[in-house]
Amino acid sequence: MIKNTDYIKANAFAFYSINGNNLTDFMESSRAESVCEFLEKIVKEIKEKE
Repeated sequence: MIKNTDYIKANAFAFYSINGNNLTDFMESSRAESVCEFLEKIVKEIKEKE
């Protein structure tokens, strides 16, 4: 049996906007705090584009 050591775990978050301002980020975890932090980044990016 051969063990695969190339496995990488990544918590990727993505937001696909209808106006083309997509956002992708990799967080340390997928806990509620990380999700909220990602949502705050989305709001910040939208306000900067206006």
